Amino acid sequence: MIFLFKPGDLREGVFLVLACAVLSAAGILLPLLFPFCGVAITVLTGMAAYRHGVWYAAMALGAAALLTAVLFGAFITLMILAESGILGLLFGFLFKKGVAHGKNLAAGLALAVFLAVINIASFLALGENPYELAAAAFVGENHSESLEQVLPVVVTLLPGGFVAWAVVAAWAGFFLTAAGLKRLNYLPEPEPELHRWRLPWPFIWVVTAGLALTLGGDQWSFGTAAVTGWNLLFIAAVTYMLAGFSLAAYLYRELAAPRWLKFVLVAGAVLNWPVTAAFLICAGFLDAWVDCRTCFEGRRREV
Repeated sequence: MIFLFKPGDLREGVFLVLACAVLSAAGILLPLLFPFCGVAITVLTGMAAYRHGVWYAAMALGAAALLTAVLFGAFITLMILAESGILGLLFGFLFKKGVAHGKNLAAGLALAVFLAVINIASFLALGENPYELAAAAFVGENHSESLEQVLPVVVTLLPGGFVAWAVVAAWAGFFLTAAGLKRLNYLPEPEPELHRWRLPWPFIWVVTAGLALTLGGDQWSFGTAAVTGWNLLFIAAVTYMLAGFSLAAYLYRELAAPRWLKFVLVAGAVLNWPVTAAFLICAGFLDAWVDCRTCFEGRRREV
């Protein structure tokens, strides 16, 4: 109950409500900020749930949702606040209970995928066809012919894009929430190390299922199976890219080079992002099968 909270807790609650509402508004009005605002809401909610409890954070999140829904409508509020806020509640609760970091992240990823599927279903239930929205966004007089040629690919991978972004947001929200709690001296145990994270090898079954559905659907002209397979492959590629980014962070930390050289390497990777993305996917796939960090450290000890 709100009257059981201390005055300081109430002040922090008002701040959390306003911060979540402002972040939601920024994400809605400036679509380019939508992903970053969602992750920020996850981090703020997770830290509040850890510090004051899940019910406290849930009440603040509900108040922010009501405020945002009045201004922008319930549907868009559901997209940005529900998924991000619920993830934050889960992370804060599991961190406070001392659950192992690996299980915490796995639970967050599973919940993020589930909520992404719910969001897609919500599109359809509320009469908003996501495929028509994608077509309207890309097709128009002001768009070039090359963008219109990309539309079939975008439409095909739209469900996978929802799920893949949910995975990225949960992954980033987990590590940022842990880092924030540790910086504020709330987290007693060591924080999870991003550069040590790697995918378990059984994740290869997602790739196997995607390939089987894609090839089988093309062979027997079963379009739904083929589209499902392509989406599974896209989700797997994004997840392997996260694992590759983790390995790249480890190599960056271990690289004995001047800071300016590291900056040049990072700048080159950002400028050549298509090549970098392909390299990260391959690196993440390799690291899931062979623990590259153990290999590097073993060779260093031998030298």
